[in-house]
Amino acid sequence: MLTDDYTLLDFAGCLINTNGGSLLGLIKLSFLIFLSQYEKDYRDGSIVKYLYDSKPITRTEFTLLTFGPFNIEIYDILDEFEIVSGPNITLIISQDDGYCNKLPNPVRDRIKHILNKYKKYDAMTLRETALNMLGIETDDDLRKYYGYPVDDYIEEARLNLKSVDLKYSRL
Repeated sequence: MLTDDYTLLDFAGCLINTNGGSLLGLIKLSFLIFLSQYEKDYRDGSIVKYLYDSKPITRTEFTLLTFGPFNIEIYDILDEFEIVSGPNITLIISQDDGYCNKLPNPVRDRIKHILNKYKKYDAMTLRETALNMLGIETDDDLRKYYGYPVDDYIEEARLNLKSVDLKYSRL
């Protein structure tokens, strides 16, 4: 059932399913979700925040925490997935094919775009990508803005933030 009222769970489940049904680690999942919502526009140096129907495309907001941009709501949805843990590895598995059916086509297209661009990278590379986009070069810089909502940080750092609502425009 297609709806504009999808949730973070639907978004994450679709991302995992589009990646073949599994994803290596919570940190990678978190950064893929973040990079789905924010992207550097190298033409003008701005940061694009993707929306759908005037709401964040991922249906959540991010805060700068110790490891980078994160949202603790991600922990709340983990119970809906199978988690397989082993030495130095955590695999997140989704066996519910219905998540993607709840997302509008432009949102599913954004997920495909992000996976095509980033799925080969590990969590640390995705972290570096996210922090570079935000102009955060050191852990000291990150600590300075600990607890800031990402949008507030972007404003404080005098970065140009522009929103693109995929309900009304295309990638």
